[in-house]
Amino acid sequence: EWLSVKKGDILLVDQNGRLLYVGNPDHRSRYMKEGPPGPWQKTIEGGKIGFTLSDLFRLPGDAPQFAFYAAGPIYGIDGRFVGTAVTQVAAEPLFLLLQKYSGLGQSGETLLVAQEAGLALVLNPLRHDPDAALTRAIQFGEQKGIPSQQAALGHSGAGRFSDYRGVESVMVFRSLPVAGKRWGIVSKIDWNEATLPIERLFYLLAFLMGVSASVIIFVVLTAVNFLVTPIRILQAGAKRIGEGDLDYRIGLARPDELGDLAAAFDQMAVS
Repeated sequence: EWLSVKKGDILLVDQNGRLLYVGNPDHRSRYMKEGPPGPWQKTIEGGKIGFTLSDLFRLPGDAPQFAFYAAGPIYGIDGRFVGTAVTQVAAEPLFLLLQKYSGLGQSGETLLVAQEAGLALVLNPLRHDPDAALTRAIQFGEQKGIPSQQAALGHSGAGRFSDYRGVESVMVFRSLPVAGKRWGIVSKIDWNEATLPIERLFYLLAFLMGVSASVIIFVVLTAVNFLVTPIRILQAGAKRIGEGDLDYRIGLARPDELGDLAAAFDQMAVS
């Protein structure tokens, strides 16, 4: 789902930053000619050093579709850097996760924010603003949306605050340390709804903390397990085959571009 047929992709780049392989046939011709969209060059530079995530970006087209890159280095059998493996990941599954409002009443929602040029930039569509992704931002120092500002700055906390609409809300916020990104997450519900009746407030805060913690754990584990592990399997397999072990098979059976790339390596070993 994260590597969807139309939006996801697997890309290989040599040590000089030249694009060598595009896994998604829908992208191949355009990417090889014009280059991939979004913060492509910045992602490649980060991927030379270690695992990195790019900023969220909007894909070309009329419909609002979003993605981000995950990249990591590839080393040859002599241990020297030979290129970068890059995954283009569709953001919609993450958005759907954040739009699960169970237990958040009629007004609650969850925001994913990032520190961007003195702003707390909202990364996902919101319940009260479906077009918020990469368009709604809160200036640091504003009285509205203080939890979003604090989360983007790496802080955590909870309490009663004015949200981005200027509506008093019960809010829980945490930093979200993923691959060095300055991201944060905020769960909130309108104060008027939360205090009906007031004795539910304590249990509501505990629930919001649990929701935000669960989302953080899910996002981190999914990013690491889904993106990093297959790339490492491919790296290890390429090294074995490169060392002359032509009987070795990667055997990464996946219904996406990672599986296709693994099959291509195995076919090279056979031929």
